[in-house]
Parts: sequence; C-alpha cells; structure tokens
Amino acid sequence: MGTPELHWEKSTISILLSSYFYGSLLTQIPAGAIADRFGGKHVITACIAITASCSLLVPVCARYSVELVFVLRILTGLAGVRFEYVVVIHN
Repeated sequence: MGTPELHWEKSTISILLSSYFYGSLLTQIPAGAIADRFGGKHVITACIAITASCSLLVPVCARYSVELVFVLRILTGLAGVRFEYVVVIHN
C-alpha cells in the first residue's frame, strides 16, 4: 500500500464523516412537505443529481481545502434521499 495522500488528523476525519448527518438533520422534518409540494419523483431526481455531483467533487476539493469537503458533505446530507420522498411517490 502507498502512503496516504491527504494528511488529515483523526479529529478532522471524524468531523468530515459526521458532517453528512448535520445536513441530514436539517431536512428530516421538511422532507415530506417538500416532496408533497414538488412531487416525490422530481425531488428524488434532484436529490440524486445533487448527491452524485457532490460525491464526484469530493476528491477534487479534498486536494484544496478541508472546508470545501465539509460543505460538500453537508450538501450531500441535505440532498440525501429519504423515505419521505418514496412514500409520496407511492401515494
């Protein structure tokens, strides 16, 4: 195995890993209302597109700034596909 390219401390990695849940926490309650208003199919499509885009940008941003990765992880959490969207599609 090669040496790790990014030399982040364990505390930094812990914050980055938990940042997804910071974003996710903010959309737990309004997720159903958003899906009701715009339609579950459209919301899931948008969420998947945002999540995929953020995931593709993480390796690029990690070379420049930990803060950028933190923001991307929060956005990924905000756009995380939730059960509430699927319920709206089936009802």
